[in-house]
Amino acid sequence: MNRTRFVWIEFSFKPLYENSPTFFDIFAQMDAAGFGLLELTPEFHAPNREMLQADGLFFRRRNGGRSSNADSTARGPCPGLSGHFPISERGLFSKNMMASA
Repeated sequence: MNRTRFVWIEFSFKPLYENSPTFFDIFAQMDAAGFGLLELTPEFHAPNREMLQADGLFFRRRNGGRSSNADSTARGPCPGLSGHFPISERGLFSKNMMASA
């Protein structure tokens, strides 16, 4: 994975299967491997609209290590991908919120 620049992963926010990792487990592993979270795409919601599953796009950090202030804010959606939610230190943003930020 040393030459990998981007990783697209499907994950759950709550364990939906026995012994399955959650977003938090996957995020910790990707962070330790030198990747930062660039975008989230919601995929599955409960009847009460709670997000249960999403896809995440991770990118290899320039410094190759754990997150730093320089790498912790994504600079907007990845070119060529649409319908995704950019992430920043302040949390999940909709495209409308990004325009007013």
